Amino acid sequence: MKISLLNRFTGGLLGSAIAAEEPHIFPIFAPWEKIQNCAIATLLQTGKLATQDWLKQIEKQDICLLEQQKTGTSSEVAAMILPLILFFHDLPSHLKAELTRTASLWLHPEESLEAILLWGEAIALMLREQVNTSQLLPHLATHHPPCADILNLMQESSERRLSLKQTVNMFSDRPASQREIALALYCFSFTPEDLPLCLHRALKLTQQAPLTAILTGAIAGVYNSSLGFPPSWCLSASHQQTLQQGQLLFSAWSGCYSPDRSDRLAHHAIGAAGTLQPRKGFATISQRESTSHSL
Repeated sequence: MKISLLNRFTGGLLGSAIAAEEPHIFPIFAPWEKIQNCAIATLLQTGKLATQDWLKQIEKQDICLLEQQKTGTSSEVAAMILPLILFFHDLPSHLKAELTRTASLWLHPEESLEAILLWGEAIALMLREQVNTSQLLPHLATHHPPCADILNLMQESSERRLSLKQTVNMFSDRPASQREIALALYCFSFTPEDLPLCLHRALKLTQQAPLTAILTGAIAGVYNSSLGFPPSWCLSASHQQTLQQGQLLFSAWSGCYSPDRSDRLAHHAIGAAGTLQPRKGFATISQRESTSHSL
């Protein structure tokens, strides 16, 4: 079944938001989620993510959030920039430039930019449907040599069907933020068609690698779309709001209409069967006859 881009947009944001609600994850990601919402607002208003516009939006939301600049780990920034990846997924070179620029604003100098570029490409590939899930890790390893060793280990773990605990132990010597991105790719690639299972396994890592769940929710949500979520997961007011955010973001990306339009049709566009709808500046033949008889 062909999945629409609209449902992939909403699925990615919903998967990320559901994971971010977990008690052990919420305090860590809360400031980055606010920065992410400001990014969405800026994209909706301007159709781009100019640094000054974004920072002004953040300042209006909470000036203290500006203190997060150049403090983020690779996984924090990777999770935060999901709207940017969605918005520029169809322009690979432009996406890379935007991710690099954004990372220079929020990423700690000692953290890995390559891990963020890798993550951006992984989600963009799922959106463009250019790579099968079985080939995702080898493809990323080929195009991101600095991360090739960890990606090859992930592929080996997936092919050997190693347990989650065994896989975690393989990466115990890796920096935490790189470990979270790698484990998110593992949780997704192990059972890509089963979104609830992907997320459930990632949530088991909230103590060792808390942001793994947010990243897993994002990529599994993009791949399976919002149609892959159990209906009960979509019913809360906050989740409905997230779905609406995704719809607005898709509308702004596609250019189908301005997402902040508030105008509505004054009359129904389609009349009931057997009736004629009155239209301004238009007269039917019968109306014209009555005019001619009066002359």
